[in-house]
Amino acid sequence: MASTIVLSIVFTISLWFIFWLLILYFQHTENIKKCLLEPMFKFPIVIFESDDWGTGSFNQQTALTRINTLLAQYTDSTGSHPVMTLGVILAEPDVAKIKASNQQIYYKRTLADSRYAKLREAIQQGIDQGTFAVHLHGMEHFWPASLMQSAQNNPQVQQWLFNNDSLQTEDLPSELQSRWVDSSQIPSREHSPEDIQRAIDEELSLYAEIFGQTPKIVVPPTFVWTDEVEKAYAARGIEVWITPGRQCTGRDKQRLPKPNGRLFWNGQEQGGLLFLVRNNYFEPSIGHTAETALQGILAKTQCGRPALLETHRFNFIDETENNSSLQELDKLLQLMHTHLPNVRFMSVTQLAKIMKDHNRGITTEVIVDSKRQRTRILFARIKSLLQFNRIAKYSGINFLLKAV
Repeated sequence: MASTIVLSIVFTISLWFIFWLLILYFQHTENIKKCLLEPMFKFPIVIFESDDWGTGSFNQQTALTRINTLLAQYTDSTGSHPVMTLGVILAEPDVAKIKASNQQIYYKRTLADSRYAKLREAIQQGIDQGTFAVHLHGMEHFWPASLMQSAQNNPQVQQWLFNNDSLQTEDLPSELQSRWVDSSQIPSREHSPEDIQRAIDEELSLYAEIFGQTPKIVVPPTFVWTDEVEKAYAARGIEVWITPGRQCTGRDKQRLPKPNGRLFWNGQEQGGLLFLVRNNYFEPSIGHTAETALQGILAKTQCGRPALLETHRFNFIDETENNSSLQELDKLLQLMHTHLPNVRFMSVTQLAKIMKDHNRGITTEVIVDSKRQRTRILFARIKSLLQFNRIAKYSGINFLLKAV
């Protein structure tokens, strides 16, 4: 009698879990497929993804020299240094010329200007040492016509443009920093295809003039871009697109980035582009610590994913913040050396090649080939996927997954 009751209880509990597992499976079918399609890595992979370098503050060359010196002190087991991506902005307003036009015509000053010679040297030194890799962030970190329109009636923009020594675009209203839509009015509007193509041609030409080759990787400012922008870049030879895991196509009535529901996974290929996902933050000046960054890296490693840590130049160009941010970066590298002895450092270009090879059935030493390890990573990814799902929480599925 007792055994019958126990069997009945076990049978009922099993049916309960099977029912809710099926519900969750059908609810997350596409996401589970992505968990399987996304490459699985044997080793922790870490890349520092840093944006907004280029025109602007003249403190940048000192900051980059110090970052380069620090990164060059560390290597992984293959002898590679940690790599910091520099998402580069190529131009800023030429305020004197704009004023001379009675504030009616926009003029730019570019990174090719002689005043940025030392900054270009600092960037090149890091490239030569294997600690820096340059990506295209944009001509400006705004759309010039939107900036000029906003300067007519927005005191904050007027102050930034006409009474400002540094022209740091971080100080602009956030919606104006979205280059690939017109945010002079809210909700934002799309640019014409002709204007987009003309702007991209100009960007690619200047980038090649400054760095000696056309870019292959793009980081769209504020991660707001339209399909027209994506297609235009791909048609001109861009191969890799950096994302936060989703696409935003404009700014809404609250001036916030507006998602369109399109999601990405690492290694996804579509329309001639390979998409990568930044999946961690490391902004020491706003409270991100080495310890929390390490936990994020460990979580990504458990899921067989590379850790792409987003950081920005504002952490490093102010002298006080520079010192504390460099100390936190140094601490993080020390923690990785202790807790992740098998970590691999590489550039986004190297990571993208590994993923393209994987998609074409070409095996590499860093990709998991063991069925047992693939199963373990798949469960870790599903756990991460369902961690904040209410059904998983209240049905007991999360408890069941923890026991696996």
